[in-house]
Amino acid sequence: MFDSSGTILAHPDVAKIMVAQYRQHRFGREMLNRQSGSLNYQFEGSAKTAHFRRAEKKPWTIAANVSTKELFASVRTIQLYLTLFGFVMLGGTVFAVSYLAGRVSRLIRSVVSELESAVQEFFAASSQIASSSQSLAQSSSEQAASIEETSASAEEISSITRQNSERIAESCPIDE
Repeated sequence: MFDSSGTILAHPDVAKIMVAQYRQHRFGREMLNRQSGSLNYQFEGSAKTAHFRRAEKKPWTIAANVSTKELFASVRTIQLYLTLFGFVMLGGTVFAVSYLAGRVSRLIRSVVSELESAVQEFFAASSQIASSSQSLAQSSSEQAASIEETSASAEEISSITRQNSERIAESCPIDE
């Protein structure tokens, strides 16, 4: 705590009370010129962060400062844990995606294999049907030729029978 002239009124180091002047330092002058706020500064070789506010009824400013490193130590710890957690989650996600992709890939390969087998069976059945159709067509053609020959023979027999009948009728007249 310090007054409007920058004289320290309360400090953890008793030797600085009523002796040290914040006005001598840039950060002290900035705190005196503003009502409240936060600022970062260098003091005695280390980075500091100060939060301050001027009292309403007294011309005093109350300031709390801490080493920036100390202030952000817990933040850095949390940041480290979050980073580690992020990497663990990323690793888990990559593992889960690769595992699922492998399962899906195996399922797809299985379906493709079954389809390939079905297609081969279809082609084999198609070949058998084509072969049977060819054989049936050849048999039908042979039967048609056979029927044609039989028909020609039957016609020839019919013609011979008619001629024989006519000859018999000519040689033996029937009495009425």
